[in-house]
Amino acid sequence: MRTFHYEAIREPGQTVRGSIEAEEPAAAAATLLGRGYHVLRIEHADGAEVSRLSHRYAPFSGFRRRDQVRFSRDLATLLRAGLPLVQSLGRLRARETRKGWKNVCAGIQAALEDGRTFSQSLAQYPGLFNEMYVNLVRAGEEGGNIAEILQRLAQVGEHREELRSKVRLAFVYPLVMLGMGAATVLVLLTVVVPMFNEVFAEMGQSLPLPTQILVSLSAVMQAWWFLIVPGIALAGLGLARFLARPAGVRLRSVLVLRVPRLGAIAATAEVSIFARTLGMLLDNGVPMVRALEVAAGTLGNHLYSQDALRMRDAVRDGIALSRALDDSPRFPDTLASVASVGEDSGTLPEALLQIAGDYDRDLEREIKVFTTLLEPAMIIAVGAVVGFIVSAIILPIFQLGDIAQP
Repeated sequence: MRTFHYEAIREPGQTVRGSIEAEEPAAAAATLLGRGYHVLRIEHADGAEVSRLSHRYAPFSGFRRRDQVRFSRDLATLLRAGLPLVQSLGRLRARETRKGWKNVCAGIQAALEDGRTFSQSLAQYPGLFNEMYVNLVRAGEEGGNIAEILQRLAQVGEHREELRSKVRLAFVYPLVMLGMGAATVLVLLTVVVPMFNEVFAEMGQSLPLPTQILVSLSAVMQAWWFLIVPGIALAGLGLARFLARPAGVRLRSVLVLRVPRLGAIAATAEVSIFARTLGMLLDNGVPMVRALEVAAGTLGNHLYSQDALRMRDAVRDGIALSRALDDSPRFPDTLASVASVGEDSGTLPEALLQIAGDYDRDLEREIKVFTTLLEPAMIIAVGAVVGFIVSAIILPIFQLGDIAQP
């Protein structure tokens, strides 16, 4: 889809300007004509304006995922109080103190005033409102229950943020240990070892192999630190760029699933997200094929996403969801069994949402076990490195003592 800017007349003497997504200018013009606009001008947006409409969550972007939760919940509250949608957005915009979200509220409000639906207005910001969010809002528009949909979206967002917080907190101690260990090793190699190196040189005897390795490593770091540090930074940046590309995404998806314990956590998380997303979409009237396509887009692992798309194709060909799940190599048999029962009883959405909760509890247990095992592993690893350095320093001193004995 491409973004086009347009200028049109909606009422006699009233000119409106805005943006629209379409495959080509003719399709964009046809959509505008269908809304009752008389198109005066339409042109493709430049890169800068497209990126402005695609704000994304990023560490320094000013947009945080919890802000979307607050946006959804506050808007649902205002709508339930009987306030019209445009006026509710105006209230949120006036109350918002951050420029980024204030501009987003203003952009959505302007799109609504230009004749777009709420879901189409949200679709202008794909980096903030994903396909699941937009499709659920569209279903809410058709069913007349936007406030309820927004409330459910806020609950799902809160649940995911709570899970992310647990993961972050669980990794705080191991990461602190790793950072302190790296700092200790750096100080030993750049400060302590050079001091002992002068003593080693005066000994006039061959050094043990561990000490030779340590002295050589220290000399390299002292002589080439101005190349090593930028080299590590550039390597990290290059790796991040590669992992963001399709080939890197596929490789990362494969490697993560093969890591002991971490692979089980990633697999459980993908199944939980898939079941919850699909259940919510089906529960709000989104067709099965479209729901599977949207659910596939919410999965972070490429392999699971491809499996979900294959299920979409199978369902499109007339195969039941439970059969498609049973044929999938990665989704568990339990999910297929639950889907089969839900199809037979006519409660498929409820069954999917219930098993998603079960997988969430399994995920929390997996994370707890993983972090419990990770902490001693980090201590052992850091201790082994520091122990090697200390022993490499002490070995020559012991040898000198042996030589000094009569």
